[in-house]
Amino acid sequence: LNHDCSVAALLLRFDQTERLIRLLWRPLCVAALNTPIERASAQVFLAVLRDSFGAGRADSDMLIPRTNLSALLPQSALAFVTGHGGTVRLGTAVKDIISAGAQWLLHTAADTQATCDKARFEAVIVATAPSAAAKLLRGLTAIDRIAALDHEPITTCYLQYAPEIRMAQPFFALEDDPVKTNFGQFVFDRGQLDACQCGLLAVVISTSTNAIKLGHQALAAAVAQQLATALQLPALHTPFWSQVISEKRATFSCQPGLLRPTNQTTTARLILAGDYTAGEYPATIEGAVRSGLAAARLIDN
Repeated sequence: LNHDCSVAALLLRFDQTERLIRLLWRPLCVAALNTPIERASAQVFLAVLRDSFGAGRADSDMLIPRTNLSALLPQSALAFVTGHGGTVRLGTAVKDIISAGAQWLLHTAADTQATCDKARFEAVIVATAPSAAAKLLRGLTAIDRIAALDHEPITTCYLQYAPEIRMAQPFFALEDDPVKTNFGQFVFDRGQLDACQCGLLAVVISTSTNAIKLGHQALAAAVAQQLATALQLPALHTPFWSQVISEKRATFSCQPGLLRPTNQTTTARLILAGDYTAGEYPATIEGAVRSGLAAARLIDN
């Protein structure tokens, strides 16, 4: 697109029907961009479609991890780094990044002045959430684009049933309808992914601003009602217990014409990495990986 517009405007331009929008385009956009179609970037959405449905056969496969994401991603990354001679310090929050001529000092809560002075680095990659990055970089480099980012929430509702409760498939898409308090968009049968979690269903709600206004108890009850009706299983009306977890700043709001910060800041050897940095993709793991690779290349150059 020469001029980025909203996904809703793009769909209108190409005469998409209300049914197609409701059952295909809106769920895809919300799942990928975590931004409602009325304010989601058409340019980013088209990039997602190009590299999934418009690419090779395997690029649109739906992959569901059988282990938790900690084991799948960060623990594997930790093993790779340490296996190649690197050092990983867990539970060590950086309080300050301090310029020291051509080098950088990283100051943590546990550091004394002496230990801080020893921790000198030629370059720093700040791979944190945007809000944390803005705090660390304030006074060191321009943070206008980071501070200007809006955010969207994601909520997951966990419902525990009897162990024999099992869906016909590991996951289903759900037709959400906020007017009817049907907020669930995807439901995952955790028992089919991990035998220790039989009877546990996880319902994901992207762009969940309106959903979380109900409160956790009312939202869990509404989700249980939605599941019982959609899956035609009356037993789903009454879970043994429920838990609602909301991440209010889960992703940046992927809006048209958004100026995202580049990997290279306005200060030499001070670099950003994260799914919110400039790129074709929305706030996804794929976007984060691309940003990390770009940051590493800047260090090598």
